[in-house]
Amino acid sequence: MGRIDKEDINDRGKDKMTRLKKVIQNLFTKVNKKIHNIDEQMDNLKDAFFEVDSNWKFIYINSAGEKLLLRSKDELIGKNLWEEFGEAAYLIFYQEYNKAMNEQVTVEFQEFYPPLNTWFDVTAYPSKNGLFVHFRDVTESKKRLDESQEYYKSLFYHHPDAVFSFDLHGNFLSINKSHAQLFGYSVEETTKMHYATFVVPEDIERTNYHFQQAVQGIPQNYEITCLTKEGNHVEVNVTNVPIIVQNRVVGVYGIAKDITKQKEAEQTIIKSESTSRLAMKIAKLGAWEWKVNSQAIFWSDEMYRIVGIDTSNKMNLQKFLQYVHPEDKVKVRRVIFDIMQGKPENHNYRIVRPDGQIRYIQSELEAFYDQDGNIEKIIGISRDITDQKFAQQKLQKSEDLYKLISQNVHDVISYSDGKGVLIYISPSIRKLLGYEPDELIGQSGVNLLHPEDFKWVRRKASGDRGVFMARYRHKNGHYVWVERSFKNIKDENGNIINIIAIGRDITERVQAQEDRLNNEKLIMTGQLAAGIAHELKTPLTAIKGFFQIMDNENEWNEEYIGVIKAEMTRIENILSELLLLAKPMEKKFKKENLYSIVKSAVTLFELQANKKGITFVITFETNPIYIHCNKDELKQVMINLLKNGLESMENGGEIHIKANKMDNEVSLRVTDQGKGIPKNELKNLFLPFYTTKDSGTGLGLTVSQSIVERHHGVISVASEPNEGTTFSVSLPLTQ
Repeated sequence: MGRIDKEDINDRGKDKMTRLKKVIQNLFTKVNKKIHNIDEQMDNLKDAFFEVDSNWKFIYINSAGEKLLLRSKDELIGKNLWEEFGEAAYLIFYQEYNKAMNEQVTVEFQEFYPPLNTWFDVTAYPSKNGLFVHFRDVTESKKRLDESQEYYKSLFYHHPDAVFSFDLHGNFLSINKSHAQLFGYSVEETTKMHYATFVVPEDIERTNYHFQQAVQGIPQNYEITCLTKEGNHVEVNVTNVPIIVQNRVVGVYGIAKDITKQKEAEQTIIKSESTSRLAMKIAKLGAWEWKVNSQAIFWSDEMYRIVGIDTSNKMNLQKFLQYVHPEDKVKVRRVIFDIMQGKPENHNYRIVRPDGQIRYIQSELEAFYDQDGNIEKIIGISRDITDQKFAQQKLQKSEDLYKLISQNVHDVISYSDGKGVLIYISPSIRKLLGYEPDELIGQSGVNLLHPEDFKWVRRKASGDRGVFMARYRHKNGHYVWVERSFKNIKDENGNIINIIAIGRDITERVQAQEDRLNNEKLIMTGQLAAGIAHELKTPLTAIKGFFQIMDNENEWNEEYIGVIKAEMTRIENILSELLLLAKPMEKKFKKENLYSIVKSAVTLFELQANKKGITFVITFETNPIYIHCNKDELKQVMINLLKNGLESMENGGEIHIKANKMDNEVSLRVTDQGKGIPKNELKNLFLPFYTTKDSGTGLGLTVSQSIVERHHGVISVASEPNEGTTFSVSLPLTQ
């Protein structure tokens, strides 16, 4: 009977071992399925990718790549790149791919591939196997760029004023039709000439100075006299603007406006003023007479009224100087000195009335001499030109606004009152947002803001000037990313009375940042997948070992089964997080728990950290802390920071992740105990493709900074060699 019971126990043990084997088989089936899902995610990306080995043989291509290259995987896998696409060997593709593989650097370029009649935007990364290539069809955008260039060329050649360009030595590179008509030289003749040929000798030195200033990067505006081909004089107003390419001046662009008739009109006015001077003296102006020998000054009643004092006050030179504005006294004394030297001149100055009011005065005078040729007296008239001065200042503001608009004609220029209600908006708004200017005049621009950007823009726009990015609603209903620079104009009490702003469409730039973010995410996912696949060997080996022990002992061990279940759960969690990371990002912002985002990123590195003897310490001042964000993007930031920390710690230790609230923001800090970063490298950390590691794309921190800024936050770094590094991220809290 006892032997029967023992056999029965053995049979039950064998049944449990059979069931355990099935569990293990199911686990490996799940692992293979999740890895297959990751491959499918890669294959379903809209951008095209392929990978070649060190012998240039295709080892991978996704569906988008098949569509762009018009070749299937079966046709390409195992085939040589240069044999299958022979024409590419004679184009930039060959040079850049070889550079990326031989020098182990990332390359970016655009090239046209004639057999497919397609422009490609290409980024090639060195990979473990050979070369990983990401490429897109940019034929349509190239076509739009060509159209834009044709547009600007049309503006150049059909401008009503003379338009031209110089090289850095002053030789003509190009002119428009108006230039040829004004000066009489053809395009062929002019492009063989130097600008000095056109300038009269007395203006050469001044013209050379302004040209050199433009070459130094400083825009210039000046008036000179030029010579036509027939030898006639032409008065021109010249604007020189430096042509800057990649932060380097490569030439000078210019516009010459014919002001000959304007100058002739000014001369006519000057002549007419001399004939009307006598009539002006008998008009109701302030008249005065200065007896030079006695120093006595006699004022008319109107002169007393202008200065704001009673007519009973006797006047002399010293008393008069008391009313002159302190900043103008030196100038007035110099004029008096010139008068005594026989050089009388008209002049403007300011006086300060007894009630503190400042008035602008214009004086005209004439000296009278005695028989010996000495000055006997000076008679003059003065008038209050304060209202005229203020009108000129107002006109100057209008001219400044006009210049601002004319110089930025392709950007949207707006002029608002202190509350943001539009007074003027340039016609470029039609192209940017689809509205006619009249539709927006009298409305506040904030009405077009995306609701998620309203609080951020209001906080950013409170300063004197600044630049911000925000989404504005197009007339058709969609939103356009706009970069807006503004300046607040304030009165003497510090109140905002007007706002001048310039806006431009940066939707393509934002899209390019998102593409770069997705590329970095793809690379990071591949690196994590490779690392995690290696790290999964440890728990799988443990599972296999415990299973082998129970198989040898032929008995069920609850303790071993508990360890196996825990390791299986751990593997499944890691693979789930990796699969989520490989999915395309949602672009929506939602209310999210910051702790959950941090914890999901930490999960991906726990196996790797344990193997290196590194512990994650998460400390939240309060939990939950809610922020308005795209959780996938912020998770990518955390992964970049944690990955950098792990790679910098060779001797184990702790990585601290701390979060606390500060006013309307949350401060998140990631601190490692690694080898630190030299101070001379800190300033370059966020530059694209800059890396301190032997391997890596150098895009991780650039992408992280872009994500944080898109969330209206700030990321910074502090580090001490051999002590560790702290990355700090500040983000707005959900209201």
